[in-house]
Amino acid sequence: MSDDEYAGFDTSPDEQDATIDCPHCGAQIYDNAEQCPKCGTYLANEDAPVKLPPLWILLGVAICILIVIAWMLGG
Repeated sequence: MSDDEYAGFDTSPDEQDATIDCPHCGAQIYDNAEQCPKCGTYLANEDAPVKLPPLWILLGVAICILIVIAWMLGG
């Protein structure tokens, strides 16, 4: 396992034995894990990385803004 896969685990001896079931796949994971190592889902939404909207949506919005600006300038 790489270091990235251990990122959600605290390997201190006192906390090492506390495990829970992953709510998504049912695998045994450490109680303080941020992400399930089996299915890869984050246990809390605030731990998940922010996802940007798809590129085609951003380009569509930019084109619409340019059209409105051109219309306002009389183009």
